[in-house]
Amino acid sequence: MAPPPEHAVNWLSLVVSAVVGGLFGYASARLQEFQKNRRRLRALAGALSQDSRRIRGQLGEPSDKYVEELEYGAGAAPLTVHPWTVGLIADAAEISPALVGEYMTLEHALQNFSAFRALLRESPATIANLEEGGRNAEQEGAAGEATLVTVRQRIREAEEIESARRQIVVTARRQAWAALTKIDRLLRPYTEL
Repeated sequence: MAPPPEHAVNWLSLVVSAVVGGLFGYASARLQEFQKNRRRLRALAGALSQDSRRIRGQLGEPSDKYVEELEYGAGAAPLTVHPWTVGLIADAAEISPALVGEYMTLEHALQNFSAFRALLRESPATIANLEEGGRNAEQEGAAGEATLVTVRQRIREAEEIESARRQIVVTARRQAWAALTKIDRLLRPYTEL
């Protein structure tokens, strides 16, 4: 058999080279896509973690008692998940579908916390008004005795309502902290890289 001409093409080496090059190109593209997705999920987890820290700071540490930290008369906006974070929650399902459920639990607890905290803030003013009415009834003497009994009963009722509201606020804060703890645990693999 005659040797191949000098300008002859080695088709086998070209095919093998093309297949190997294609496989390496495909693997490289998949690796870049994986790394890009990993960076995106890490950024997403970082943003969600920041809002978690903000909420914890505004909630205060959970305890058996709730003490209002605002000065009397000062208002506080209802505590919610930040609107920018709300837009990220659906994407967070890529990290873990459980995150969506935990954010629903968190939002419910924050709504209860904010609503009952607002009602709790009204209680001191209600009690103060009733006490003022009681002092006026005492000044009336015998004529105000029946009013004084009624006022004292209403003060006790108002104090019981205040206590119940305070307990609901404490419970809602604990529920929110529990949801935040679960959220942080689900995000940890992406925030501690």
